[in-house]
Amino acid sequence: MYRQIVFLILLSSLATALSRAECNELSRGSPEGTLVSFLQRSRDLPTKDRDPDCITVALRGLEDRVTAQYAELLISYLDFERPLDDKEERAGWRWHGRLMIGDKYPATGPLMTMGEAALTPLLGAIRDSNSAIVRYNATYTVMQIFRDDFPRGVRFLSDAAKQTAGDSLLRLQQSANDAVEMCRKSDRDECNSIRDDYR
Repeated sequence: MYRQIVFLILLSSLATALSRAECNELSRGSPEGTLVSFLQRSRDLPTKDRDPDCITVALRGLEDRVTAQYAELLISYLDFERPLDDKEERAGWRWHGRLMIGDKYPATGPLMTMGEAALTPLLGAIRDSNSAIVRYNATYTVMQIFRDDFPRGVRFLSDAAKQTAGDSLLRLQQSANDAVEMCRKSDRDECNSIRDDYR
C-alpha cells in the first residue's frame, strides 16, 4: 500500500514536471498538435499543478486553426478563467474596455472560430453540464457563432429546448433566456419573440 502511494506521488510529480517543461516551449505559434497535447495533459493534472498562463497561451494559440475533433477538449476548459494581470485585477478593465467573457474564459475563442461545427458539442455542454459557468460560457459561444444573426442563435437554443425534458429542458430554457440578453438592442424584440414562441 505504501509503495503504491509513493508510486502515485512520483507519477504525479513526473507529470507535473513534464507539463512545466513543455509549457516553457509553448507559444501561440506552436503546432496545433503540441498545443492540444499540452491541454490534454494539463486537464488531467490536479488544479494546483496546472500552469494557468500556459493554458491560456495554448487556448489562444488554437484560435482560428483548431478542428472540430477537439471541441470536447476545449469544452472541458470552458470554466477555466485566465489569471488577470495586476492592472486588470485592480481596475477590472482591459486597455480597450471592460473585460468580456472571451477575455476571461479563453476556451470560448477557439470554439467560436470553429463555427457551426462546434454547435452540437456546445449544446451538449449546455444540456448536460452541472456547472453554471460552463453552461453560460457555452451559451455565449453559441451566440458568438451566430453573431451576424443573433435571433438565429436564440432559435437554435429554443429548438433544442423543445426536443428535451426534465433538467435538460430547464437548462436549455435558461440558456435561451441568457441568449436573449446577449442579443444586440436592435435584435432584442425579435429575440424575445422567438424565445416566447417556444414557451
